[in-house]
Amino acid sequence: MGEEVSENDLTDCEPLYMFTEKIQLLKEMAFDLISQERKKDFKKI
Repeated sequence: MGEEVSENDLTDCEPLYMFTEKIQLLKEMAFDLISQERKKDFKKI
């Protein structure tokens, strides 16, 4: 039932997968998209 955990399983994968950078990129993309949509809505008025 129990699996052994090796020291390699506990390494920090953050630098390898760049999670922080990807999250920041998604935030910037969402901000840009929302800004563009708001500008479109404002021009309609």
